[in-house]
Amino acid sequence: MKLLSLLLVILMLKGMGLNNMAKELVQFPIMQTYSKYLTEDEIKTDAVKTIQNRLFGMSEEIRREMGITEEFMDQNNLFQMIDDKRIRFTYDKSSGVNRPAYRIRVDYDGDGTFYDLSNDQDSLYAPYDFSGSKPDYLEFSPDNLRSDAYKSEWGEGFLERKKTYDRTIGDGWFSESRRQLAEFAGFTMFKLKNDIHNLGREGAEKVASLIPGLDYNYDNWEEQSQKILKKVNQFNKLGITYTDGAYNFIIDNEEGGIFKFEAYENIAGDITIGYGLSLKDKSVVNELVSRGYNIEKLKNKTEKITKEDGDAITRIKVSEAKKISKQKMKNLGADISGVKNGLLQIVLADMQYQGLLGPAFTEALANFINTGDKSYLGTYTPYTADGSALRKENPKYATRKVTVLQELYNDGLAAKDDNKSGIFVRNDKRAKILLAWVNGQYTNTVQED
Repeated sequence: MKLLSLLLVILMLKGMGLNNMAKELVQFPIMQTYSKYLTEDEIKTDAVKTIQNRLFGMSEEIRREMGITEEFMDQNNLFQMIDDKRIRFTYDKSSGVNRPAYRIRVDYDGDGTFYDLSNDQDSLYAPYDFSGSKPDYLEFSPDNLRSDAYKSEWGEGFLERKKTYDRTIGDGWFSESRRQLAEFAGFTMFKLKNDIHNLGREGAEKVASLIPGLDYNYDNWEEQSQKILKKVNQFNKLGITYTDGAYNFIIDNEEGGIFKFEAYENIAGDITIGYGLSLKDKSVVNELVSRGYNIEKLKNKTEKITKEDGDAITRIKVSEAKKISKQKMKNLGADISGVKNGLLQIVLADMQYQGLLGPAFTEALANFINTGDKSYLGTYTPYTADGSALRKENPKYATRKVTVLQELYNDGLAAKDDNKSGIFVRNDKRAKILLAWVNGQYTNTVQED
């Protein structure tokens, strides 16, 4: 009977977690509007990643004015803030009805005052573009994050539990089966008590009273619950581990911002690891070897890279990309240093990181910077009248008047035709950032190297 009661409570708790967001009496409520594409958890996860990027993309001055401290992300669960309506998504009529977009509004300290959360490029938000496959980061749903946090916290106490098992159960095959049963039962109760605690004092005490013999005290469990919450919030960061704006933009666009511990083949056919680190790149290989890795073992997936080493090498490569892109522009008489060029530095570093910062683009950009003539900037449209990509084999390619934005569009279009649509999407983001820079917007989150 006790086991049956326990199973009933677990099912009841799971039921409480489903569809816990009441239908909102607003136009195009985000959860219902996008439910045909994504689950509720996936919508929240996509939104949380956007919110994190915007929070980390703010200047220190703006964060200070808003009262957003470094501890904010550790002490607040963004998923819970969405459930508690402290983060709201307000439909913006200018976005139309085909793909409704929203203003993200946040009550940072719970006092009922909401502030718009925008970034330098776009004040509106809509879940990701549905033209391709779902990005990997959507696997990091609230339920999965909490499950990982439970496993991590429970695992840290294993050595102490092992001492108890050794003392009370002993050795042998039969004893080992008892150990496994004890570990399973203990972990099940550990998760149950955490789930109960999340209901708040009144809800937790009511549910606990339904389980015969359950040893549970709300106050005694508070410290344990806070440790779990801290781990969930650490996992919530979805790959954001460094506050440099160029670094964050690059890793956010490399394989969906998800760190890959094992080698994989990217859209260009390169064997890659971590945040898009090519194992054909000599400097990457040298860094890996210096850290004790065997390149062949990485390639055949018998060895993995650690997050710490991957982050460190990525920072080196981003720093290298920033320096090279600045030098390319300096060689053309254009100084792009300083806060006012922060957004431009992000775009150029990102292009250099991918090996796409070519001479035609940099020459057009230098001409625009040095003369102020917007004809060198151009528009984000095709070179051709029929909207096709203009390729090198076309005689008109050599005689085209190169403009910054058209070059971006043309390169993205050619990549899309070659089944590399990710570059087209990335160039679209780059174009938006460039236009923000042209309009005088800036960021001081880019660290000068």
